[in-house]
Amino acid sequence: MDWNYLISLPGGSVAHNLVSSTDYFFLFMKNEGPHNLTPIKVNPGLSDETVDYILIPNDYVNYRTGYYPAHYNTEVYAYYQEAPTNFTDWYNLNFPWTINQSIQLINSWKKAPRTDGIQTMVLNPKMPVAEGNLTLHPKFDAKAINDPCK
Repeated sequence: MDWNYLISLPGGSVAHNLVSSTDYFFLFMKNEGPHNLTPIKVNPGLSDETVDYILIPNDYVNYRTGYYPAHYNTEVYAYYQEAPTNFTDWYNLNFPWTINQSIQLINSWKKAPRTDGIQTMVLNPKMPVAEGNLTLHPKFDAKAINDPCK
């Protein structure tokens, strides 16, 4: 992702739309499980792996985490703050491969990891500039759009 603008602000303001290519995605995360999540690892084992030491508390709020490289084999791991060897993971994200694509990952594990079945969800909420976004699970779309973001 590149920024090709030089901005000089002698007073006033300037606005530019950020249009990300199909090689990137914006990640929203919501935690409905009993564990606070930190750190968040995106693309583990790939050359552009990132580890973000941010906290996604278990407060049912939709958080904006940032832009990440999109791959056909992108995975996201969210580690449990109080048990850092345990995590919830998402894979097979099925990106729409459009500009400004985004996904929302929802952690809804209610017990220990991998003991109560797959209860995580992947959504594609509408971005402020929503060109090309697709809803990956339409039955959750209305909920995703109306949730507050931090």
